[in-house]
Amino acid sequence: MKRAILFVTFAALCGAQTTVNGGRDYKGTLKASGSVSAVDFSGAGGTAPAKAGTLASRPTACTQGQIYFATDVAAGQNLYFCTVTGAPGVWTQMSGNAATAVTAGAGAPSGNCTPPVVYIDTTNQDLWYCGAANSWRRPTADTSGLATLAGANTWTGYSNLSGGQWRPPESTVANLPSAAGNVGKVFMVTDAVTAGSCSAGGGSLRELCRTNGSTYECVGGCGSTGGGGGGGAAAYISTLMTGPDSTRTIAGGTHGFATTALLVAVYDNASPRNAISVGWTVNASTYDVAIAFASPQSNYYVVINGGVGPAGPAGPAGSSGTGSGNVNPTGAIVANRIATFADTTGNVIQDGTQHSLGTGYLSTTKTAGSGGVTANLLCKVDSTGNVVAPSTGDVSILGVCVSTQSAAASVEVATRGIVNCVADNSTTIGNIAIAGTTTAGRCKDSGQTNATGVSVSTQVLGKILTAVSAGSAVSIQLYGPGHYGAAVQVSDGGTGQTTYTKGDLIVTPGSTTLNKLGVGTNGQMLTADAASANGVKWAGSNRRTCIIDNDSQSATALTAAQITGRCEVAFAAHIVEVGVWGGTGTGATQAYSGTSSVQLTRYRPNGATTAAILSAALATPGSGVNKACAVATTVGTCINSLTSSSSITLAGGATVAVNAGDVLYVSPATADGVQTWYTITIIYTVD
Repeated sequence: MKRAILFVTFAALCGAQTTVNGGRDYKGTLKASGSVSAVDFSGAGGTAPAKAGTLASRPTACTQGQIYFATDVAAGQNLYFCTVTGAPGVWTQMSGNAATAVTAGAGAPSGNCTPPVVYIDTTNQDLWYCGAANSWRRPTADTSGLATLAGANTWTGYSNLSGGQWRPPESTVANLPSAAGNVGKVFMVTDAVTAGSCSAGGGSLRELCRTNGSTYECVGGCGSTGGGGGGGAAAYISTLMTGPDSTRTIAGGTHGFATTALLVAVYDNASPRNAISVGWTVNASTYDVAIAFASPQSNYYVVINGGVGPAGPAGPAGSSGTGSGNVNPTGAIVANRIATFADTTGNVIQDGTQHSLGTGYLSTTKTAGSGGVTANLLCKVDSTGNVVAPSTGDVSILGVCVSTQSAAASVEVATRGIVNCVADNSTTIGNIAIAGTTTAGRCKDSGQTNATGVSVSTQVLGKILTAVSAGSAVSIQLYGPGHYGAAVQVSDGGTGQTTYTKGDLIVTPGSTTLNKLGVGTNGQMLTADAASANGVKWAGSNRRTCIIDNDSQSATALTAAQITGRCEVAFAAHIVEVGVWGGTGTGATQAYSGTSSVQLTRYRPNGATTAAILSAALATPGSGVNKACAVATTVGTCINSLTSSSSITLAGGATVAVNAGDVLYVSPATADGVQTWYTITIIYTVD
């Protein structure tokens, strides 16, 4: 009976609800069967019903109904279902319902997807969508409603371009579209011939032109009319040129004048402005203006004016004048002469000198002497008053012959102003030009920037304006005849020297020669020396040494009280080095060891003042030759070629001044209990 009751009890227990506390690990399959079976985890603190891992780790074989959680795909689409049993089986990723699934994450999406799915990249603020199975895409903008670059585009409303840039279409005059049918269109004409012109091309000016339906009219950069027949376009004024420049080219398209008849001026940046002397040329094709400076120039402005603008209104009639004389309209007029008149008989009266202001120089007419003369070479006046070719290094130079002429022919000679001359050597802008010494008649760069560097017996022609090589044409600003150098040579009673350096002495090796003897090094003295070229030389030194020596003369180590001593300096001087040296033994058995240290003090009896000589106590290093030295810096070299202390210097990091009669002494010393001898050297230079 008891056994029956026990079986009934077990049966009741097995059929009842069971509570499990703690974990259970099933190695086999956990199933629930029966129509009333249920598995309820709704009250659980957490569940993980699906196997988890990366998509690549998902099992190949599966049984329909199995679930896999992929950890590396788009959030919200992590679940995969086995829809067909097999090996391999068919896994299908979870997809949304009729509503579009939206997920978000950092960076671009990765992994598989099934439309419709939308993804937001929270890092770059990009929107992605699943356009096809496992294909992520970003939407493209619809630009159909935007204005296109090609074709006709109409803008309305206000467009503020004050902070931007705008470039109009550019065209030559020949390629401008027909004015008819293009009313209001604006083009930048790039080849206008004259300022303000929109109808004549082939030039180098730029004008902003607008069509009015029948023709093009200038609307920007147009030339203005002058008054009383004055010039057209306004003068070109450059921005501040910082330089330094020896030359500067202003392009024709920049200054805007399509002519070679230009006036060029250069001014400095002072207030008020000062004119700067320059030379210039104009390219006949491009109208580029090439400016040459006498010396490199910084901080300047360039002003260019010229050309002929439209005629202005006629000015009022001038008052009547009175006088007498005849004008000969048929007389032979010579180009570039300032004035040509006729006398009462009708004969032409000409001034005897041509003033070629238009070509940048003043000239005179002379008769070529024996041998004739050559263009762009120097001419000198001979004893008859005619001009002939000079010798090398010659004087009595009149100027530069403008043309090649045979003997007895008339020739124009440029005497002042800017001319071209064949260079005798390589030239430098700003240097003084003299007569050639290599090839007769050429112009030579003296190598000097002013006449004080040229001998008084050498004629100064002028200043070089361009840098060229020997044999090329160099532009020179002629000073006119009669200019000579200012350096007085020995033969003229001078020194023959043009420059000096601090401390130079004038000495002679004998005869009529004078030489410069440069200053010696600090502390040297001028000493007679018959073996030297000049008979004297810098030699010797004003260096002195004070030695404080301590030696126990035994094997007993020195005490701090025994490392002492003093010396008196008899001159005003500067201490340049302090050295310490120590060790043991005597004579040939000396050993260099130990690390005793000392500080030195300067005592001035006149005033009873003291001052430290070292920045701190200086010790022997305890190795090698066991010598240490201190100078004004921690990276110096001592007189024995040892490197100075890397931590101790002379007080104040400089040489220490002492007066005559000052006393130098040890104060204090620190003994290492090893050294039996200790030597201190104080090196100073006499002022």
